[in-house]
Amino acid sequence: MVEITKLGNKTVFVDGRLISLFRGGKFVRQMYYGGYEDFDGANGGTWVKYIHIPVKTPPYYESIVKIVIDSTNISVYNAYDELKSQAPIASEFWNYVRTDGRDIRFFDEKLNQLYFWIEKWDYNNKQAILWTKVNPDIMEVNIAFFNPLALESSFLNRDAMFIAYYDAEDDPVDAFPSGWELNDFNGSPDIRVSSARAYQGSKSIYGAQPTTGAPSHWYLSYPIVASKVLVVEYAVNVDGKLNSGTANEFLFGIGNDVFVNYNADIFIGRINFVYAGNSIRANGVTLTSLTFDVWYHVVQLFDFDNQRYKVVIDGTDYGWFDFEETATVDDINRFHWKDDNYAGYFDMLRVYLGDMVVNFDTPVILEF
Repeated sequence: MVEITKLGNKTVFVDGRLISLFRGGKFVRQMYYGGYEDFDGANGGTWVKYIHIPVKTPPYYESIVKIVIDSTNISVYNAYDELKSQAPIASEFWNYVRTDGRDIRFFDEKLNQLYFWIEKWDYNNKQAILWTKVNPDIMEVNIAFFNPLALESSFLNRDAMFIAYYDAEDDPVDAFPSGWELNDFNGSPDIRVSSARAYQGSKSIYGAQPTTGAPSHWYLSYPIVASKVLVVEYAVNVDGKLNSGTANEFLFGIGNDVFVNYNADIFIGRINFVYAGNSIRANGVTLTSLTFDVWYHVVQLFDFDNQRYKVVIDGTDYGWFDFEETATVDDINRFHWKDDNYAGYFDMLRVYLGDMVVNFDTPVILEF
């Protein structure tokens, strides 16, 4: 039996334990009371609580969202790591979530489950990094927890989050990194997976051009499928100058797989780690000094509508730079790493959809 209650311009439909709310004839949201049991992997249990994050401004495009939970705060970030909302309510989450995090489920205002990925889960130290993807129609991001019987969700899927993703953990040490292509080069580059250093996990890609003499070049490129607004994230550790070559730099960017004189035919978003002056540069502009044997975390947001890209290094926003040549998403199919007479390490490539307008209201914890 369905009960219908009108409250001003609001209409509430109650069908068993399912409650549907309409405002002015327009659907707003659905909810359950007494626990919710219809997410995948319930295993005979019910979900009791959820983190409710209202979407204040939906994205123009499908976009990644990152939620960071520590011992105090639940924090919501957009695709290029800008804090959008935060609340000091994390203790309730840690008090009731499973110690292995298997009861976590993401869902929207219609109780549709969303794909998600758990990048970090450390219950003992109360640290978690969660990712999901939102579309332009979404009104809420919700995170269900507190189902002690839950099994791991089939919606836990890293590949559903990213256009491209690489770390070296699945590759054997000293082997050429899988998924990467070696392109035009001079000399004999030394490229392999190494356990000597890592930004995350225990391995990274080591690359070097030990041949002495005039400039030696090699490229590693990784395939991507470009779409709308892209965010490219990676980590770099520069070991030092190897020989007397004239270039002595690492160079990173995105472009296509057509190579002309050791450069992609289309190549935008150039970030250079340069020996001369020990500097990190974008479009030839010095951003900051370069220190050897230090990991740098780089985030670039590529805005094809406005032909520009944003650069963030170790959390410092260096602003927008124009594309060096006109490019559309259809022109981009590779992430490139070029080395001239340097040695160094590369780790954690992520390419994903971003959006500059998505915004959120303050998270709260509710019960079904």
